[in-house]
Amino acid sequence: MIDTGRQAVKEGLLYALRFGSTVMIKRLSFRPGGRILVISDNRQEYDPFETDLSELHVIGQIVFFCRTFVPE
Repeated sequence: MIDTGRQAVKEGLLYALRFGSTVMIKRLSFRPGGRILVISDNRQEYDPFETDLSELHVIGQIVFFCRTFVPE
């Protein structure tokens, strides 16, 4: 569940983001000089990357999620 009223970035929380034409759910961490580290909870698949905060559009903060694990 995304709260679109919560667009102010707070350290380490999950956000729905638009980066270019890609929409993603990521954790954000502040870096010096107005930079942001974009971190996936699935670090084995997706490496963190750094960008300017102005390059990201924050859709909203993730306030609830549920996971189902299905064996292949």
